[in-house]
Amino acid sequence: MNTREKKLFIGLLVVLLGGIAYLGFDHLHNWKRRLDAEERKLGVTEAEVTDMMKQETLWKERSAWLAGAEPAYGNRKDAELALIQLVEDSTGRHTVTVTKKQPTEPVDLGDMIAATMLVEAKADLEKMMEWLHDLQKPPAFLSIPTLRLLPDQEDTAKVSISINVQKWFRKNPS
Repeated sequence: MNTREKKLFIGLLVVLLGGIAYLGFDHLHNWKRRLDAEERKLGVTEAEVTDMMKQETLWKERSAWLAGAEPAYGNRKDAELALIQLVEDSTGRHTVTVTKKQPTEPVDLGDMIAATMLVEAKADLEKMMEWLHDLQKPPAFLSIPTLRLLPDQEDTAKVSISINVQKWFRKNPS
């Protein structure tokens, strides 16, 4: 091997080693970036867990209140009647005209069950908002997962509302 071939061989080795070193450093850089991202995720998760642990007594108190205050589920008929009575009582207090009350399938979440009903009503906007506010007070254990509010086509001074109302009950342990 002459001098020129040796220089060419050494140059080729330097280029190969440089390429391998570049690829290795690039791989290490990507690995470090992934590790840093995972470390940030773990930091956020740790902060969330720490915050939850600080709130443990608050949530235990809420759970105890819920177990004592939430009504027990007897059967579907009684639950639907309780929901209908709640809606009728509240609409009477707020001069809201109910045009439709249609019970629907209950929602079962394992330890809780909800009697559900589709309610359509008409009233002045202010009266409607007061009714919705009154209807959802915490002791009623009521939620409204869907709501559609539109101007009434017959009387433009009023609004028409369509809501899905859920009254929640505690399931009796079986």
